[in-house]
Amino acid sequence: MKSKIFPLILSLMMISSPVFSLTSFAETPPAEIQTTADTSEETYTVAFLDFDGNIMNTQELKSGEAIDYSKPDTSSLKYNVNAFTQRMFSDWDIHPETVSQDTTIQALYTEAVISLDSIPSKTLYSFDDTVVDSNGLKVTITISTQTNIFDSDGNRVMEVQQTDISSTCTLAPNNVKEAFKNSDSAEIKIYPISSSVPVGSYTINLDILRGDVNSDGKIDSSDASAVIRHYASYSIGVDDGFTELQKRKADFNYDGVVNASDSSAILKYYADNSSGKNT
Repeated sequence: MKSKIFPLILSLMMISSPVFSLTSFAETPPAEIQTTADTSEETYTVAFLDFDGNIMNTQELKSGEAIDYSKPDTSSLKYNVNAFTQRMFSDWDIHPETVSQDTTIQALYTEAVISLDSIPSKTLYSFDDTVVDSNGLKVTITISTQTNIFDSDGNRVMEVQQTDISSTCTLAPNNVKEAFKNSDSAEIKIYPISSSVPVGSYTINLDILRGDVNSDGKIDSSDASAVIRHYASYSIGVDDGFTELQKRKADFNYDGVVNASDSSAILKYYADNSSGKNT
């Protein structure tokens, strides 16, 4: 009897007891966590540079933020290189609207240069001329603008425009008699419009032969005699009809007056010339 009951109890125990397997206690690995870098908080530096590469303005911006082009003071980029060269801001080399990386933005310039290309062709004047002739004068303003195109040497290509501004320039003095008031040569200065500084100058000469009072092409005793006669008449207040040109020629020693000294100097010159001393 006992032998039959024991196997039955054992069978019931096996049926009613939970069945355990080795895998029941195995650790389940956690689900893999997928991570994605958040670039929305990344900050980048935008640097604005002047013509020479110096920093004008920097902006620290998050990715996607708009660049503020009003921050750099471009008015400071207008200045005179010298009296006849002016440089000013023209554009930025790139124009990104938003930032996605560190960015450098370079200022480009426009440069205006006034140059004297040629002086007037007439430089020899007679005492009868009135106005200094500007024919042949050429003054140019050259405007050069940097572009985003580079040549084979890595230099920026310049867009160049030239304008002839000769007709707007002023010559001073422009009156012949004023120019030769104190000398037989004069410096004529060339002024661009609205400028108090000359862009250049040149020399004009008076086409006269000092001492040749009677305009016969030579200096001799007759000229010395004419000078002494004029001086004598002038001394007593008599107008002998000497013209301004004759007075200029008679002032042989360039002291601004006509007197016996000029007559003596002319006579000495004639004597030296006749004896070969002036050759």
